[in-house]
Amino acid sequence: MSTPPPGDPLNEPYAAHWLFGADMPDELGGGFVAGQLLLRTDGTLLRRYSSGGPDYGPWDTVPGWTPQPNVERAAAALHYNGYDLHPAGGPPPRYDPDPRKAGHD
Repeated sequence: MSTPPPGDPLNEPYAAHWLFGADMPDELGGGFVAGQLLLRTDGTLLRRYSSGGPDYGPWDTVPGWTPQPNVERAAAALHYNGYDLHPAGGPPPRYDPDPRKAGHD
């Protein structure tokens, strides 16, 4: 296990963790994306995309998201915006920039 970098989002408390799938609009290139969403207790939403298999890229703040600390309201807003959400079991795995360990503790 590696030491989390400063500012690692997983060092902050979170309210919800979801797996997601979403169809991208044609004006954004179309296609299907999948990944994880992490809703912090302050309402900040973080997202990372699947890079195939069990691996994920780094966490990024979702641009344009209005902080929503209420889990049910946040989920409703995400559904409205085309996200298909599924509860994730357990805490999200940490990102490790070493590709041999990406997505694993």
